[in-house]
Amino acid sequence: MNEISFQCSKNELLDKVKHLRSFVKPKSQKARRETAIEIRVQPKYVSLCIPGIEVKQFCSTEGWGSFTLSLEYFYLILNDYTGSIFAPKFIEGEMQAGGLFTKGLGYKIQNTHPENKPTVQIPLNYTPADILNLRDKLDPKSIGIASAYALIERAEAKLKEDVRDAHKVLSKYGVSRNEIEELVEKSIKK
Repeated sequence: MNEISFQCSKNELLDKVKHLRSFVKPKSQKARRETAIEIRVQPKYVSLCIPGIEVKQFCSTEGWGSFTLSLEYFYLILNDYTGSIFAPKFIEGEMQAGGLFTKGLGYKIQNTHPENKPTVQIPLNYTPADILNLRDKLDPKSIGIASAYALIERAEAKLKEDVRDAHKVLSKYGVSRNEIEELVEKSIKK
């Protein structure tokens, strides 16, 4: 049985998670539930990664691995945790923190250094065009790790909504929905 663990100040970790939550667009609980956080346990620190940003918490660690779950769920776990030292253990695909046992969206024990793992590269202040450009550039394995699927789906839904709104306004001038979609696609590919 491979066990991975870390120990750090609950308050310091909670501050970092609050910081990550502030970057989720739109700033809603639903978006935070759909955004995955990847917890990467590495020697001497833990990386907390959401699409577009990574923060590090230096602490005591044992083993290398990554565990992925909902950002909002992890925030609630930390917020409700009663101790001053947060010390989860990751055993056979579960995160165990105190009396809480939870299965994540993904779990992997690393055989190579986690920094060599492919990640999604998007700007910190990304735009919908940046997210839509990911559709053709990413390996499907990378997408699952970084929760880019949810970002891409939200950006595509918003694009459809915006095209529909633009068509309502411009249709009286003879502009078709296809013309608007082609213009947008051409602009995104730049």
